[in-house]
Amino acid sequence: MIRQQFSNVFARFDRNRNHPSWLRFVIPPILLVIVALLAFGSPRTMILGLIGACVGVGGLIILLRHMSLGVVMLIVASMLVPFTIGTGTGTSINATILLLGLIIAAWIVDMVVIQKEIKLVKSTITMPLLAFVVVSFMAFISGQVNWFPAVQGAPIMSQLGGLAIFLLSAAAFFIVPHVIKQPHYLAWMTWLFFGIAGVYIFARLLPPQYEFMIRRFFPNGSDASLFWVWLLSMAGAQALFNNQLSRIIRLLLGFLVLAAIYVSLIQAYDWKSGWMPALVGLMVVIWVGAPRYRILAVLGALMVILMNFSSISSILTGQEDYSLSTRTEAWRIVFDIAMVNPITGLGFANYYWFTPLYVIMGYRVKFNSHNNYLDLLAQTGIIGILVFFWFAVQNARLGWNLLGKVPEGFDKAYVIGALGGLVGTLFAGMLGDWFLPFVYNVGLVGFRSSVFFWLFLGGLVVYEQYYCQPAAPDRMAA
Repeated sequence: MIRQQFSNVFARFDRNRNHPSWLRFVIPPILLVIVALLAFGSPRTMILGLIGACVGVGGLIILLRHMSLGVVMLIVASMLVPFTIGTGTGTSINATILLLGLIIAAWIVDMVVIQKEIKLVKSTITMPLLAFVVVSFMAFISGQVNWFPAVQGAPIMSQLGGLAIFLLSAAAFFIVPHVIKQPHYLAWMTWLFFGIAGVYIFARLLPPQYEFMIRRFFPNGSDASLFWVWLLSMAGAQALFNNQLSRIIRLLLGFLVLAAIYVSLIQAYDWKSGWMPALVGLMVVIWVGAPRYRILAVLGALMVILMNFSSISSILTGQEDYSLSTRTEAWRIVFDIAMVNPITGLGFANYYWFTPLYVIMGYRVKFNSHNNYLDLLAQTGIIGILVFFWFAVQNARLGWNLLGKVPEGFDKAYVIGALGGLVGTLFAGMLGDWFLPFVYNVGLVGFRSSVFFWLFLGGLVVYEQYYCQPAAPDRMAA
């Protein structure tokens, strides 16, 4: 009965030639999902599924018309939208992931159905990013091997979660230059980031009872380390080097930077992996943008290190309840585990389940490395870590080359800020803060702030397409 009704609906839909052609490819899968819910789902699942299907179709239609704005709205989703969908595990799918998934779906529909052409941007970053995706799938396949017969590896859902984090991170970078054709969308994204971050910083300066009233609107994970890195780098670059801004706007941005330094360095001094990478990023911004003051930038960085030299162990561990000896022992064990398959790694999240095979400080417990680079080595092997550094180096080279090609003002300040953010992010990875969140640490929640790294770096490729490639129709019409 249900199957016959579905067939009749689809037949009537297919005979109607007045609808957009791409709807013929979108509506049938949605109808199949609805039929499955009606046939097999519980009432609650059916209602939630129908609502989700309607929202998904509506969002897809909107994004097909305004994909660039969708990328801009990822900032809002990451910092302000608390909506999540439970997965039955220890983590949940948040609004950032949902919106990014819709943007990817809209982009694929646009290429395959509307444009009828699969075309990737010609960029120096395309090959390392595609290699990163391939390495991720290789690591997932490698994770299905029983590397330690004495113990079972991570559950398949955890491995899929780890794979999703890698693929979504690559997609967040990839989608920016593919849907943003005009640099002014990067300006919208950046200024929206400053505005929301400004509200957050303002709240941190208020008395506790008033601070809570505002901070409760910011979901968990939105203010992790990379939020501070990219706020200080991007806002600092605009304040210092965007000579097209009015003096008042530059002063306000300068106040935002100083307030962020006060909050992270004074109020939250013990969280050194929060403020130190951000200051490193800001020092790089000054070093790149103001060659005359490079000595001061270097001296400032050295001063920060010397002033905190006595607490270097807590800086390296990334959290103060671990001693340096404990963390170095953990690094040694994770490294030994990784050497079981050093080429392609042990797969996503598996090493966490293998750690009890080793004794650490007299105990057999599960732990993670608190180090993004060891995680890369253990999960994706030497190939994975080399591909990531290839990606990072190519971004650094692209940003450096763009400095002489983009115009003064917002564009050049953006490039300077992105270079600072890149170095600050790479530094944060050593301190246990995540540009690729680990499933058994921050999980998918960490993607709310790690996405800033991938989004803002993706903007460099937008400038590469706009200023370094032959004039495209989009630019000619601008």
